[in-house]
Amino acid sequence: MDALNPPHQVFIYCRGGERRAQNDPAWDKTFVTWGAQPLVDEPSAVDIDDFSRWLTERKIECVFFNEQRSWLPVILCAERKILTGAFVVHYREDTVPLFHCYDFLICNSQHHFEVMSDHPQVRFVRWGTDLTRFRPSAPGIVTPGCVTFFHSGGLNPHRKGTDLVLQGFAKLRPGRALARLVLHTQADPDESLRTVLDALQASAQGSSIDLFRETVPDLADLYRLGDVCVYPTRHEGLGLTVAESLASGLPILVTEQPPVSEHADGKVIRPVAVERRYARPDGDYWPQSLASVDSLAAQMQALVDNPEDLSLLKEQARETAVRLFDWKKNAADLPQFFSGLKLIESQRKTSALAAAREFERRKSHQGLRNWVGIHFPWLIRSARILRATKALGRALGAPRARDSQGHPSRTRGGA
Repeated sequence: MDALNPPHQVFIYCRGGERRAQNDPAWDKTFVTWGAQPLVDEPSAVDIDDFSRWLTERKIECVFFNEQRSWLPVILCAERKILTGAFVVHYREDTVPLFHCYDFLICNSQHHFEVMSDHPQVRFVRWGTDLTRFRPSAPGIVTPGCVTFFHSGGLNPHRKGTDLVLQGFAKLRPGRALARLVLHTQADPDESLRTVLDALQASAQGSSIDLFRETVPDLADLYRLGDVCVYPTRHEGLGLTVAESLASGLPILVTEQPPVSEHADGKVIRPVAVERRYARPDGDYWPQSLASVDSLAAQMQALVDNPEDLSLLKEQARETAVRLFDWKKNAADLPQFFSGLKLIESQRKTSALAAAREFERRKSHQGLRNWVGIHFPWLIRSARILRATKALGRALGAPRARDSQGHPSRTRGGA
């Protein structure tokens, strides 16, 4: 928002998400509207009537959608000739053509930009962070004689590879420095993660793990507790952790998969080999990547065996953040970009909107079938039996005999 305002006036429509921030002073502002709860329980769904009223009341001329998966509000804006754009993060093979419903796209990573490069108004804007908020605490390592690894599992420890971090940490041998792990999560560990964590805490290394299981006022403070960030994420749409880590002066170990590995240099951004790649349940365009625990452990061990390298690496991490991930610098020309945007009127956009309507129609039909199947399964069974009976009748039934006047005969069977 700060990147556009001024010169543009910005209003925010909150459709909800992982957590709603109502009653949070940072979000309860006059320019923020909390959208009505939609009846449909799906990611990025909105109450269309409520959203339409907001567009009218605020006299909105351009809507910039964030991680939008439902196409209904995009279609509404197009019908009202309102300029629309998308922050590109999630898409599937079959939804890539639908992004031509938008008048413009912004991609924060090269791998997203390459997929969307045929859009007439697509812009690559490298992501970044606030270098004032995320900054090193002090020169050198946090605790002399000890390498402190930091990992945040956030709200989704499995996706962010928390289990792999624990397994890698368990493999560390005594080196020229001690090893310590600062672990942060906002979600309760699931059964498998709890098993790994309990076993590790019961071992000799258990006293070297500090667990923060809570929402902290400022994540930047946690980064400053570590020397190295460990981030073997299974899937990432953006990779903001890379920018935050480097800005805080922490070299980072990342899965060798874009976007987190786009700027890997083997020094301050160190790639961890991928053991295997596999499809996501939601059909996302990019597969999940399972980082090799052995590769991760080897990267961690190298730092424990050579602690004298860390002071320079931490300085270089901050320098890399200043060079690549200063959000104020990366977003400096966004106001001019928005000022020059045009409403697209083309056959390709018209076709994309028609395809988006059909996509939503099929999704609604399938969603209704699923709902009926859960709450009224006998209806689904009855419909299947009825269809099967009719099909069998058509396959086996012979033409009925007719009388002399052409009416169906009432005679059943033979003589």
